[in-house]
Amino acid sequence: MGRSVTELLRQIHASQYTRKTGEVTPADWLAGGGSLKPGPELTGRVWQDWRP
Repeated sequence: MGRSVTELLRQIHASQYTRKTGEVTPADWLAGGGSLKPGPELTGRVWQDWRP
């Protein structure tokens, strides 16, 4: 996690979002940003479905 309080809070918010919605968050996700619905059909297609 490192020593950045901002990064720690970002990771906590991402974890809370995932627990609440069941969707996963990409790297560097910020609240209000897009997310992905996990499942076998997403495997190998993340960059086709995810457009940051």
